[in-house]
Amino acid sequence: MTQRHSFHLTDPSPWLILGSLRALAMTVGGVMYMHSFQGGAKLLSFGLIFLLYTMFVRWCDVLCKSTLEGLYTKVAFSHSFLAPAIEIEGIWVLYPREIPFLNTLILLSSGAAITWLIMLYSW
Repeated sequence: MTQRHSFHLTDPSPWLILGSLRALAMTVGGVMYMHSFQGGAKLLSFGLIFLLYTMFVRWCDVLCKSTLEGLYTKVAFSHSFLAPAIEIEGIWVLYPREIPFLNTLILLSSGAAITWLIMLYSW
């Protein structure tokens, strides 16, 4: 099979789906704990512990592949960690200070304005 790009595609990893399921367990545990359901604190704690474990093991895998197997160069690993590629398969990724930043700013300012108005007229 010929490679059409200069990126290294990693092997499928079970840690991504396990991390998602553990984040879901942590969220459900947090909701159960906030609503005083029995076992909510345990599920929240186990979800958090196993999520942190999943994050640790996933980064160990990435670091082992970069240092021991030599699949990533130091520059490529640092670049992909700090600043993802601008162009991936012909799709341009937006810069964070353009549209998403503007949308976040509008969302936060409108929420603050509504909260301020509710506090102003509730007295």
